[in-house]
Amino acid sequence: MAQALNKFGRVRKIQQRFVGQFSLWRPLFLGWFGLYLPAAPAVAVSPEAETRSQRYVEKGKELQDVGDAQGAIFDFTEAIRVDPENAEAYLHRGITRFEQGNTDGAFYDFTEAIAVDSRQDQAYFERSKANIKKNDWIGATEDLAEAIRLKPGNPPYHRAQALLRSKRKNFSGAVEDYERILDLLRQGDYDPIKYPEMNEARLTLFRGQAKFYSGDTEGGLEDINKVIKRNRRSSLPYLFRADVKFAQGLYDSALVDYGKAIKMDPNEPANYFHRGLFYYSQEKLPEALGDIDKGLRLAKENEQRDYARLWLWMVRARMGNLEEADKALISQLESRPDDAIGDWYDSMGQFALRRDSEDALFDAAVNSDPITEREQFCEAYFYAAQWRLVNKEKEKAMEFLELSLDSEIVDYYEYKVARGQLDYLQPDE
Repeated sequence: MAQALNKFGRVRKIQQRFVGQFSLWRPLFLGWFGLYLPAAPAVAVSPEAETRSQRYVEKGKELQDVGDAQGAIFDFTEAIRVDPENAEAYLHRGITRFEQGNTDGAFYDFTEAIAVDSRQDQAYFERSKANIKKNDWIGATEDLAEAIRLKPGNPPYHRAQALLRSKRKNFSGAVEDYERILDLLRQGDYDPIKYPEMNEARLTLFRGQAKFYSGDTEGGLEDINKVIKRNRRSSLPYLFRADVKFAQGLYDSALVDYGKAIKMDPNEPANYFHRGLFYYSQEKLPEALGDIDKGLRLAKENEQRDYARLWLWMVRARMGNLEEADKALISQLESRPDDAIGDWYDSMGQFALRRDSEDALFDAAVNSDPITEREQFCEAYFYAAQWRLVNKEKEKAMEFLELSLDSEIVDYYEYKVARGQLDYLQPDE
């Protein structure tokens, strides 16, 4: 791991030296590859040119606001042509390109903005998003840290860092970020439209969840209960508290909270998924089937739909309806886009359909990124265990469930269900 980090560190330093030199021969490079309009050689820019360049920027921002991305990109490019040292033009062209799905072009623009003006905190912030899209977690972490160093009182930067740290399983770090945002909230008033993350109840709630995932169950419950006392009509605190109680083995109390979450928001698919998987862990298969199917019908995100169909396969197979389970999963896998063939979800689906072996599933779980690898093994062992349960191989299933828990991916559905299943399957002492 240390060797890998050192390698990445060397790569980043090489990239930074490259960026510093790149502007000297940028016009030739861009001409070869046709990526952008040729930029003028680095020469002194007159005040008139700077003014004209800034006019293009303002016009581009207006077009950006009304949704004319191509027009905005044209104007930002013109601003750069007139003044190649206009950092704001690079920044906003990068933002527009990123919104259009051009991650590489956006990354280039943010890097150029930083090369022109290293004090551009927003450029570091925006480049962190491009790094996340490229799965460059080290780059994203460094960029967010620099954005916060340059502008430490900006709540969105801390919120983004909390989300990134949670994604990378640094939950104690996420707790620190939420506490920092709460401190900023107490220090001054923030426009709720400009800073929607400055909501004390939501910040306290997510801090509580991060505390729980970091191992501070008592502190997590304290935060969650505090939010419930202030607002008894929000579903999310009940959902979070149900998960904590589920983890504590307080199954009856957890079920009550899952029910409250659904009552508060009957149109939120996650409420049904959580309760459905809780039911599944307790071998209440018809109830699990009903909840997961309801969640699927409400789901709007592709990832939610994909996993819901895998869970439905799992429940139906356990209920003895393997033919029906296979038919539905085959239909779902065939409906996914061509570029999804061979991705991690596809590997799990092919295993469920017995087209790939257990060993092939475990081989597919191997990944160069250690966090991604742990996530994928958490799921691989979990679904391998479910197939063993279909075949009545309880001991082997329990062995795989233990391995799923060894991944310590505490925020995954599969981890939570594996823990509940093991508790249920353990013979009474």
